[in-house]
Amino acid sequence: METEFEFTTTVVGYNGTYRTAMIVIPDVVLRALPPQTRIRTEGTMNGAPFALAILRQKTGERYFVVSAALRKAARVKDGEPVHVKFHCVDVDRLVLPEELQALLDVDPEMQAVWSTFTVGRQRGLAHYVSSAKSQDVRIRRALELMRKAMNNELEFQRTSR
Repeated sequence: METEFEFTTTVVGYNGTYRTAMIVIPDVVLRALPPQTRIRTEGTMNGAPFALAILRQKTGERYFVVSAALRKAARVKDGEPVHVKFHCVDVDRLVLPEELQALLDVDPEMQAVWSTFTVGRQRGLAHYVSSAKSQDVRIRRALELMRKAMNNELEFQRTSR
């Protein structure tokens, strides 16, 4: 049985390039976490679902990044309390949006290219597709993404040559 972690804390505003808010994970929770360096989680903030990695600041603090969309779904603003429940999941587990999975299922060549990407790259690309609200946009993004991947036109493919 997986361990469920639960705590209440405050959303902390942050003026950074890639994040605007975070939730610092309390020491009592950190001591109970698995000893691995990479930790991915699934859970809820005020009942709103999330799938996030636990990140580490240079100061040693561990935290979750809280996007504007998650803050809105959790109905919480910077400085307000938030109730967090989560459990750890396999760091290599990846759920693809159905629009992207359908493309990979019908084209073995596309699947072969996709399988050369690290799980982290795959997760980022999957997020790009799934972050679109409309199914039409998700389909368009999946098609464009795979066309570029097949032609070695993705940014990280071009820079790694």
